[in-house]
Amino acid sequence: MHSIVATSSAKLVLVRLFGRRIESNLIRRLAEQHAALGQLARERGRACHGSDLRRADHIAACSIDHNVWWPVVRSFRVQSGAAHTVSSQSLDLRSAFTAALMTKAKAGDAFTLISVDSKTSSHVEQIETDYPAYFLNLGVMEQCAAGVAAGLASCGHKVFVVGIASFVTMRAYEQIRTVLSHGNYDVKVVGLWSGLYYTFQGHTHVPHEDISIMRTLDNVSIYCPSSYLDMHNIVDRLFAERGFSYVRVENPFLSASWRAHGGESSDLGRLQVARRGRRVTIVSTGRSLFVAIEAADLLNDKGISCGVLNAIRLWPFDEVTLLAALKTTDILVTVEEHGRIGGLASIVSEILVHHGIDNVRHLPFTGSSKYPSNLTYQDALDRFGLTGDKISSAVARLIAGPGARAD
Repeated sequence: MHSIVATSSAKLVLVRLFGRRIESNLIRRLAEQHAALGQLARERGRACHGSDLRRADHIAACSIDHNVWWPVVRSFRVQSGAAHTVSSQSLDLRSAFTAALMTKAKAGDAFTLISVDSKTSSHVEQIETDYPAYFLNLGVMEQCAAGVAAGLASCGHKVFVVGIASFVTMRAYEQIRTVLSHGNYDVKVVGLWSGLYYTFQGHTHVPHEDISIMRTLDNVSIYCPSSYLDMHNIVDRLFAERGFSYVRVENPFLSASWRAHGGESSDLGRLQVARRGRRVTIVSTGRSLFVAIEAADLLNDKGISCGVLNAIRLWPFDEVTLLAALKTTDILVTVEEHGRIGGLASIVSEILVHHGIDNVRHLPFTGSSKYPSNLTYQDALDRFGLTGDKISSAVARLIAGPGARAD
């Protein structure tokens, strides 16, 4: 968070808060936290120094416990309308992750969960409370966490590292590459808030290249859950297999109707068939599954046969199922909350080139190659065309020919 910076004298400096003008009552409430923030910073030896401050846009937060100041920030987000409203009936992928680990712990399956200063935002407090021996909070030390995880794994532990995706992948990339990947340690990195949901936090928190950089690594499996059930199945698989994995969690908030998505295979390594169709095939991953299903239903209503394949395990990719679908497909659409380079669109394009398939038109829907920021989640989806209506309209225009006009 680049909202709060504590100097060595524990003075509170308000730098920037979500690109909005800070309300006076928020300043007052933050000031009331001054003493606690300064004390935490001194105790943990992580206070930032005023001499290190440069441009506010590029300041990372001082490593202060979220438990103190996050409720204040969350209150502002609710007041400003930036926060996602979640009903009591909603399901949350973070809660699914915690519930799956709790089930394993109760069954006697040991593990170590390392949190990088994200205990509250990751919803893993219950594990610390009920199984404190299984939990380790290292603070804002993603690079250190990778090394600690490797050490624990070398002693036979199954280790999960959970934190904000942009930091656990990019800030610790050298350690992940050199130690976890090359050593193929039994460590599972769980990156939260990937995709476009965190655009209102600024570009520091928008990892639109994490798939790209992670799939270049040796020995890595990449999973992208779309539903509550997916997350439970992924955790089951991670306990059953050894080795290095990355779990990419996008917008975690799911309505009850999205608990399961109707996939026809229980094998996470295979593309899940969410809709059957022939002329158009939409391939999705993560949260984009529900956009893909909406687009497919709109196209089928127009008489255009459209199927949906969803990649829960994005890497290694299931070429067999994709190639089988392409035998009857004229238009292949990819939908993802990731930049165009290196993600799902690139994976599919590489497969098309490798197999010499030139009779299928590929229509990619991705996030921007630039860093989107200061947008609500829905605004970001609209800007990049990641909605069922925009995808179905684009496909219909492509089928109609070059003379067709936009709706």
